[in-house]
Amino acid sequence: MTKFHFGLVHAPLTPFANGRIDFETFDKSIDFHIAQGAEGLAIQTHAGESVSLPVAERKAILERALKKAAGRVPIIANVSEAGTGIAVDLAQHAKAAGASAVMASVPYYWTPPDSMLIEHFAAIAEAAQLPTYLYNSPHEMNHVKIKTPVVMALIARTPHIAGLIDV
Repeated sequence: MTKFHFGLVHAPLTPFANGRIDFETFDKSIDFHIAQGAEGLAIQTHAGESVSLPVAERKAILERALKKAAGRVPIIANVSEAGTGIAVDLAQHAKAAGASAVMASVPYYWTPPDSMLIEHFAAIAEAAQLPTYLYNSPHEMNHVKIKTPVVMALIARTPHIAGLIDV
């Protein structure tokens, strides 16, 4: 695991060929981003097709990114999912695979109250045991906003909350 530090983090897209992930092109993309000055990579953000891939493929592409980056830059694993259980599984995998941090959005497709958001994010952070970034994108997530009291409650609850990505 490469220690995460603040800097310019790129979010590579996921290339496809014949309906499958094109891992050879993905490898080239990782090298390209690093050569262009990326100080970290966020693997699979929504732009990287995270919501379109089954869990097994998300795990495979994270492992591939970690192998290709080979410690040159830290890797932040996007573990956002509709359900907390799946997000927790992805967070545990990210830790085991060697990610430097995880990021998670609010659960897709539903509008949870703040108390449920706290439980959701706390479960992810504790499962990952890594710096955990909350991804706040209400325009993409059914207008659900991660409010300041939620962030403060999470910071008080777990030392793994590292920050908020606000888009």
